[in-house]
Amino acid sequence: MNVESLTTAVIALAVVGWVIYRQLTWQVVNPSRMWRMPLILAVIGVVELAQVKGGTTVSGVDFAILGGELVIALGVGVAMGALAQFRTRPQRESDVASGRPTGESSGWDPMRTVVESRTGGWGAALWIVMIAVRVGIEFGARSIDNSALIASTGVILLVIAVNRVARVAIILYRMDRKKLVAA
Repeated sequence: MNVESLTTAVIALAVVGWVIYRQLTWQVVNPSRMWRMPLILAVIGVVELAQVKGGTTVSGVDFAILGGELVIALGVGVAMGALAQFRTRPQRESDVASGRPTGESSGWDPMRTVVESRTGGWGAALWIVMIAVRVGIEFGARSIDNSALIASTGVILLVIAVNRVARVAIILYRMDRKKLVAA
């Protein structure tokens, strides 16, 4: 196992664990905070893909596989957003102390409510299924086309970013329809 493979495995396990934790716990809905991770992952993914040039030719098969992966990630993200549960609770002093914005003013107000969301066990299960499908596609694709692009960290990060973008978009859309106000 080379250093790049080990790095990819560690990054993948960390992201999978982090997302599963976030799926199972109630999180204050803060749109700017929700968009942060997908955008960072997408930027890092694009930078990583730009560095895969050496000795790798990109074929039509590569683009087809990447497109298929992105469509699957998008679909799973939409499903996760649709599964999201919402609840409101009174604002806590820790919501302000932890640096979380709480709306119009940044001070603590025990009369203010915050919206929390989670996708729960089904969301975590969908996340695991998406990762398993992504790994299966990678192994299957290697037998068709031995391009380094398919296994690159950049593609993995882009797939995760697309999944998270779809999830956030659906959650915020649903909140808007329910007239829930995010933090």
